[in-house]
Amino acid sequence: RGSNKKLTEFLIWQLGKPDCEECCEEYTDRNREPPCDNCYRELDEENIESWHMYLLVRDQIRLSGGGDVVGLDYTAVLSVLELYEIKNSKKMFEDILIQFNTEREEVKKKNSEK
Repeated sequence: RGSNKKLTEFLIWQLGKPDCEECCEEYTDRNREPPCDNCYRELDEENIESWHMYLLVRDQIRLSGGGDVVGLDYTAVLSVLELYEIKNSKKMFEDILIQFNTEREEVKKKNSEK
C-alpha cells in the first residue's frame, strides 16, 4: 500500500478543490484561461485501492445521541473489506481510519472558520 502522507494530502486537496464548472465560469467571465493543468492532482497508483475503499465506507458512521459523529462503524468497514476480498485488511483498515480522521479534522477546521 502507498504512502499515508500522499493519501492524506490527496484527500485534503479533494475536500478543498474548487468545483470545476464554477471555476471555469469564473475564469471565462474574466476572459482568462482556467488553470486546470495546475489544479488536478493525480492519486498515486499504490493509493488507489485505499481511496476507493474509503469512498465506499466513508458514510458508514456512528452518531452520538446528540447527532454528533462519533466515528466509523467498524463492523460495516470490515464487512466491505471482506466483501472485496482485501488481502491486507489490517493495513487497509488503518488507511481508511487515517482518511476518515483527516476528513473529520478538515471539516472541523472549515466549520470553525465560519
